[in-house]
Amino acid sequence: MPVDEVVLREATVADLAAILGELEDFWGEERDMGFLHQALYVHEFGETSVLAELDGRILAYLLGFVGQDGTGYIHAVAVRREARGAGLGRRMYERFERLVSDREAYRLKAITGPENTGSRAFHEALGFTVEEVEGYSPSAGARLVFTKPLGRPPEGAGGEIDLGEDVTMRPLRLGDAEELHRVIGANAGHIGAWLPFAEQPFARTSAHVRRMVRDFEAGRGLGMVVLDRRRLVGAVSFVDPTPEHSLTSIGYWLAEEAQGRGIMTRAVAAMVREAFDRWGFRRVEIRVAADNGRSRAIPERLGFREEGLLRAGHTVGGRTYDEVLYGLLADDERPAGS
Repeated sequence: MPVDEVVLREATVADLAAILGELEDFWGEERDMGFLHQALYVHEFGETSVLAELDGRILAYLLGFVGQDGTGYIHAVAVRREARGAGLGRRMYERFERLVSDREAYRLKAITGPENTGSRAFHEALGFTVEEVEGYSPSAGARLVFTKPLGRPPEGAGGEIDLGEDVTMRPLRLGDAEELHRVIGANAGHIGAWLPFAEQPFARTSAHVRRMVRDFEAGRGLGMVVLDRRRLVGAVSFVDPTPEHSLTSIGYWLAEEAQGRGIMTRAVAAMVREAFDRWGFRRVEIRVAADNGRSRAIPERLGFREEGLLRAGHTVGGRTYDEVLYGLLADDERPAGS
């Protein structure tokens, strides 16, 4: 078989109909797998399906989607008897990985029965870890669950950073959502003039925390909480990091009770060091409402250059502000200690 001539593309409803007409050639006569091939997997998730075709003949296919938790889930994958051993399964998995990575998935997942030793060997060869989970399927009992991260944070990232005076910062955890939401709500009057999330519902805070945790696990970003004597008093994070341009912005807020002690200046300085020294960015930006003098003082203390004014760049609560853009490059001179 001329493997180099095999074309990989997304599946259509017509492809699914053709597959259903030849299921035995993909799965064998002893297995009725029609229940896996619902049309919704093509109608709703066709862009993350993968089909291998040669001269108009379907040789293999993969049906998959991105779940709400950021998992790229492989729902069904099969190769026609005559095409097995040619590496089509690996090629489809690699394409699926690229497709779901573009949709912000942070891991891959697939399942099979414990007796499927061939599938286990295949997934382990591709870097998946495997766990046998009892009761995974209420109707069929135990299942092998395969998972594979789609990235990793830089070595050494994720630890606690001491900012002095009993103040520390560490990456967000899923369990922080309620406390984060409470502190934001308690400071709505303080931060609400400048930041749009001050009065958001808990569901949005929780979704933000889940997203930041996923991004960190995948090595795509970093969100930190600031703790004063172990009490959450603020946050600082990468905003819209773009590794392809070696660039990230930094956003931050601090509870009113913790103001006036230099806490956020130290926290942002630590985040800048993380961005340059550990994550490898070459440029860091900070964007601040022009009228927010207290927040603007932080990048100015840390050696950022004021690079421009973005007219009407910031809208909160129906009020529009001009926004000042500050930039710092990895090789720019910075004040001592920053």
